Amino acid sequence: MASAHTIEALIKTPPIDKACPFRWDELELDAPARISLATFNPAAPSDECREFDPVEVFKPGACKSGIPIPDSQAELDCEIAPMRGGANVAVQTIGPEGSGRYWSVGIAIDGPNHPFACLTASTVGFRQVFSVGKLIAPIQWFADLDKNGDRELILWHRLPWGSAEIENGMYPVAYVLDGTELVRRDDLAVATRARLAHAYRALLHREPKHSDAKCLHAVATALEHT
Repeated sequence: MASAHTIEALIKTPPIDKACPFRWDELELDAPARISLATFNPAAPSDECREFDPVEVFKPGACKSGIPIPDSQAELDCEIAPMRGGANVAVQTIGPEGSGRYWSVGIAIDGPNHPFACLTASTVGFRQVFSVGKLIAPIQWFADLDKNGDRELILWHRLPWGSAEIENGMYPVAYVLDGTELVRRDDLAVATRARLAHAYRALLHREPKHSDAKCLHAVATALEHT
């Protein structure tokens, strides 16, 4: 199991950009400072967990990737690797689905009580940067961001500035494992955000008169300063 020592969350929010009114409060609701993992109760499985079983996922051959979801363009992917403290963790994603490019993300610890959480994410902002998508790929959900041998969970969220689905930026948030909690650490996502900011800059270079140029520029700036 992970160390019992508590680490502090680190959340960086850039100054308000008058050129584009981002709704940072909505992002912070989607990506809170701490996310608690619940004890698994097989008698009362979570309704939020889509095709994710915190116990079954650790059985040999159960954690698979590239599984197509019927009647959808989505697919199921799964990885098992150590997180902070040496805990063996499974992360399963299903997506993207629907016009909001939603994802179901399940995470579980292989240990007593099988602590787990089922989360929702969105890559709807990819619609804006689709033409430079190669600069963003691969979109990672479970990676060793600080190269210390332990993985971090990456949740992709939307950064909205309007009411239409196209009026969203992409924003990755990194979490480390602290006991049975996920703790947000914006410092670990710096390189991921820089790569994404580069894609936004490339898009603006290609399309300087883009209808959302002001907000796309603001997204890139926010990614570079958080």
